[in-house]
Amino acid sequence: MIKVAIYFDGKNFYHGYEDGDAASKRVDFKKLADWLVESVGGDTLYGAFYYTGVDSADDQMSPGLSQFLSNLERVPGYFVRRLTRRTATHHCESCGATHRYSREREVDTSIVADLVKHAAVGAYDIAILVSGDTDLGAGADAARELGKQVWVATWGERGISSRLRLAAFSTLDLTNGIDVFACEGRHEAPFRQHSEHDEDDVLFSEIFLEELERAEERFSDGYVGVNFFVTRWRSDRLLDDPAARRRILDQLVEDGLVEIFETEDGSRGIRIVR
Repeated sequence: MIKVAIYFDGKNFYHGYEDGDAASKRVDFKKLADWLVESVGGDTLYGAFYYTGVDSADDQMSPGLSQFLSNLERVPGYFVRRLTRRTATHHCESCGATHRYSREREVDTSIVADLVKHAAVGAYDIAILVSGDTDLGAGADAARELGKQVWVATWGERGISSRLRLAAFSTLDLTNGIDVFACEGRHEAPFRQHSEHDEDDVLFSEIFLEELERAEERFSDGYVGVNFFVTRWRSDRLLDDPAARRRILDQLVEDGLVEIFETEDGSRGIRIVR
């Protein structure tokens, strides 16, 4: 019997879903787990672990996220890991206002800890990381050294870091299973966190454009991926909240300042309109 464990980075999974062909569909998570197990040659699911940041008890969790996580916990084999988001502030020197927001923490380290712990006790034979984050590379290396296979699954095989790709046994394209585990009718966006300052997103547009220009310079021989910039581009100046970044991006696209384009490898990139 070949046992399979699945580890979801909730933020990356959802934003990859939003940016891909499945965005208009509703995911059946039981069928998704079954499809993943079968795709890697497994026989049985050890567990599907879903990691996501939530606001502290003093803050209001978005109703969409709360309902989504509660429903997911009712799916056989799924276990939700709620990790408290850290509250931070950003001071806008242009207008003098201070804005409060929250950022995820400990998601990657929690995934790595469980991945290695479960491997060490022989809980699974094959692990699937539903994330392309480079910070998971060390965990994949450790699991492999313990005699386990580690696969990486993403939407369209986009957003997989070179570090994690090298550490993985192989990769899976989730879009290949859409006809199996997805149906018409999209999910309510579960990851939008409550914010008192949605109306102030425009104040961060200038910072967004400056950071995008910096990213374009860094990847001058390629392109800046939409999912990468929204979920994983690191900056002390830009809000570390994918939902807020996405709203700003959408507004800049609508204003004609930024465009989203299809790349030669079938991914979606963003660039400043000059």
